[in-house]
Amino acid sequence: MDPENLAMEREIEEREDEEVRRTNAYPGATNSIGSVHQRRWYLSMDRYASGFRPRRREEGSKGDRREWVRRWEEGKLLGFEPFFVMGREVERSVFTGRTADEVMADEGVSSFVGRKGWRPVTE
Repeated sequence: MDPENLAMEREIEEREDEEVRRTNAYPGATNSIGSVHQRRWYLSMDRYASGFRPRRREEGSKGDRREWVRRWEEGKLLGFEPFFVMGREVERSVFTGRTADEVMADEGVSSFVGRKGWRPVTE
């Protein structure tokens, strides 16, 4: 991919990231009371700065026409291995090593009801 296209894609992503930070919702959604979009979780990361580069997908593959792959720079493979997000019962804080339930118990939360229908991100 030529540097001009790469710079343009980075600019688009930066604008989308700014929109996500401003509205706390994915691009095009509103975060208002009663909005279905308010109840959706959206994760965005700076893919390029995280060590990835876009690659055009093969013809006939479904979904987006590009995928993000780890990039090589100065003889080193950047980025990170794929991982799954398994949910609050399994995931632990990178700072404390504790689960969400342990933190909630410490704070005296007793009537928390988790969202129904949440599925781990395993694709």
